Amino acid sequence: MKFNYSALAVSLLVAFGSANAFAADSETPPNPKAGECYARVYIAPQTETTYQTVVKKEASSRIVVKPATYGTVDETVLVREASAKLMVKPATYKTVTETIVVKPATTRLQVVPATYTTATETVVVREASTQWKRGRAWLGKAISTRSAGSSSGNVDDDVMCLVEVPAITKTVTRRVEATPATTKTIAIPAVSKTITRTVVDTPASTYQVEVPAVYKTVKVTKEITPPQESVVAIPAEYAKVAQTKTISEGSHEWRSILCETNATPSTIKSLQMALKEAGYNPGPLDGVVRSSTMRAVNAYQKAKGLPVDPYINMETVKSLGL
Repeated sequence: MKFNYSALAVSLLVAFGSANAFAADSETPPNPKAGECYARVYIAPQTETTYQTVVKKEASSRIVVKPATYGTVDETVLVREASAKLMVKPATYKTVTETIVVKPATTRLQVVPATYTTATETVVVREASTQWKRGRAWLGKAISTRSAGSSSGNVDDDVMCLVEVPAITKTVTRRVEATPATTKTIAIPAVSKTITRTVVDTPASTYQVEVPAVYKTVKVTKEITPPQESVVAIPAEYAKVAQTKTISEGSHEWRSILCETNATPSTIKSLQMALKEAGYNPGPLDGVVRSSTMRAVNAYQKAKGLPVDPYINMETVKSLGL
């Protein structure tokens, strides 16, 4: 089964396979044991903080002003200045009666229609004329004397007579104009009306009225004593300044840790269960090292005063009773 060591720093998990490897590397842990894992961790330098009292603000002085005192007195003040007011005298009116033309006299043009009568006359429907008609060739003679090959009937085909056709007339009655239409001018008299109305007798006018000034007695606050100045001493202010000095420089240290070589999933699961019983949430209790497991490990290390690093070191494993 493959572990998830994403929370562990890459290249700091070192698995040592043989003593020859330790001999060849001068940066190897002292007295390594086969099958164990070691991590080279950096130990921060140890410092000591001391505090020194320094002057934060020099002593000084400030000027304090004692305000003036005031009292109330009666005083006559002008509320409104004298002025002039323009008054209006209204107009007076009277009633008059008069006749007015409502509609002036005019004229209008009237049409006199034409008159008509009835006349009877004879009109020619068709003029007199002449026309050709066929005739008989042997009037008063025996028909038998006519040649044998002549046309049948009493009319000879080669006889034509010019006959007069009398005119055809018709008596008609029609309406004719007796007198033509004309126009005449008719006068329309004016229309008048008597009315009673109100007119201005005397027009409106203005006159000026003097308005006197208005005064009022009020209570006024006046200064009794002027403001006074005094000097007040301000003491110096002090503060503690932290000074940190290094007791020991930072160094590297080899620590025995859990890794794939010396730990099994059941070991990691036991570690997770121990963390949970101690009140730290390691995430799922499944034997897989996750970021939640390492957060619980680091919180436990910090609370117990153990070395805090990105590994499950053996001091932490022993502290959890594993």
